[in-house]
Amino acid sequence: AMFLLVEDGDQQSLIVLAASSDGLQVAVSRLIAMTPRNAPSALQDCLLQENLALCPTGISSEPIEAELDTGGTPAPVVVPPPGGNGGGSGSGQLDEDLNALIIGPINIGETVSGELEGEVGHGYTFSSGPAVIDITLGASDELDGVIEVYDANKDLVNFTDNTFGGEDEVARNVEIESGTYTIVVRDFFGDPAGYTLSVTEAVGGSGAIFIYSDDDGDAGTATSAADIADLLSPIYPVVLFEASSNPPLTEADLEAVSLVIWDSGDYVDASLDEDDDILLAFLSSGGNILFLGGTPTLFTGFESAPLSDVRMVDTGTVLTEGFEDGQIISLTQTVEAAFVDVEEPDIGEIWFMFRGPNSPNAGTVISFVSESDDGNSRFGAVFLPYWALPEDEAAQLLFNLIEFYGVNPG
Repeated sequence: AMFLLVEDGDQQSLIVLAASSDGLQVAVSRLIAMTPRNAPSALQDCLLQENLALCPTGISSEPIEAELDTGGTPAPVVVPPPGGNGGGSGSGQLDEDLNALIIGPINIGETVSGELEGEVGHGYTFSSGPAVIDITLGASDELDGVIEVYDANKDLVNFTDNTFGGEDEVARNVEIESGTYTIVVRDFFGDPAGYTLSVTEAVGGSGAIFIYSDDDGDAGTATSAADIADLLSPIYPVVLFEASSNPPLTEADLEAVSLVIWDSGDYVDASLDEDDDILLAFLSSGGNILFLGGTPTLFTGFESAPLSDVRMVDTGTVLTEGFEDGQIISLTQTVEAAFVDVEEPDIGEIWFMFRGPNSPNAGTVISFVSESDDGNSRFGAVFLPYWALPEDEAAQLLFNLIEFYGVNPG
């Protein structure tokens, strides 16, 4: 598969080409593994040259399922006149700015269905804001669905395309302000296809906290998942899932979940399995995830070293409430833990915990959080086994993180 990074000023675009749908899925999985900062393992088997990467898919005798024709002039897009075929009632008003037939309104708790006929999408107006909603595009076998959300000024505020053909698409935690928004659905390739569209109130801050105990890795002894569940369950709805003893995770397990705590303790697992794919799909569809562990699954390419103490840095946010700026916390025992060897946080990142003065690589960051560009999801990591923190400091940190993620008591 080929990855080409195109930069134009502050804007970056990534082009991915693969010979087959299976190869493309492998390539996308590789991209997901690159999501954390400085994950060199995601590209360790690739040929790199400036902004180009050629990576193996690992599929033997991979067939070529499509051809890329770069010559000639593309055929013009044919848009139907106003009143053409749409969903539901079979008619709609064409909005040329959005290249979509406006079928009608949709509200929270409603489901509509329709048949796309080509390049023109179907639009549904939503005027029940302010609200935070989940939008589900149910796909027929022919649909490679895309969800677009436009505000009252027709500015794009959400774009969701995280799945392949025949799979449902979900835009989670979409923030809607006052005014009339437009939800547009279309097929990625502009092909005819059937669909259903549902709008529900987002789980947002009121859903369950799903604690995933990643305890089937190598050379580990324990996670803190059960202790975290005991600590949170009197206040929040909690689901505890242990990888070593439960059947494989499914998408249904993560329905009505507002936050996933992915706790690997001191286990190390460098390979992705079925559970990991489900969890990463939850993240890529706008879900909130917090990683806990010395070397969480997605961060096995990071450097690691013994860790015996940490230093807190005041961020002016709830993340460091109850801690003093520069406070040194001695761990209950020395552990092996990853760290981020960079000098400054990326845009949108908050660093709040660093290696302490008595640990190798003192001053490097081991805990950070970040927010998606649209503000609808949050991602964070604490690079140490949670059980290595003293009890009081561990509880304070955990509740700070839960509040930062916006989870409300059950």
